Amino acid sequence: MIAETILSRIPFGSGGLYREWTIFRRKELIQTHLRALIDLSQILFIKADSLAAKETFEKISEMDPFLEVAHGEHTRCLSRLLEVNSLRTNGE
Repeated sequence: MIAETILSRIPFGSGGLYREWTIFRRKELIQTHLRALIDLSQILFIKADSLAAKETFEKISEMDPFLEVAHGEHTRCLSRLLEVNSLRTNGE
């Protein structure tokens, strides 16, 4: 979200090549931000912080609702959270 805020404040200028370059660069930066969030959430999942990973994948899905990897990983996080909750419930 921070990157989106910063990128939305970039002036596009009056047009021409500068405008095309800034639009391209903005899209490039958003994709880099998405990739970093995906990597972060996968690290969180591996470290068994499924709740934080799930929240990060939700943020990714808000940024790009058509990104299939985010939906798949989000489902995987939910599955692990249910499994952990089930183990805790059965262990009590």
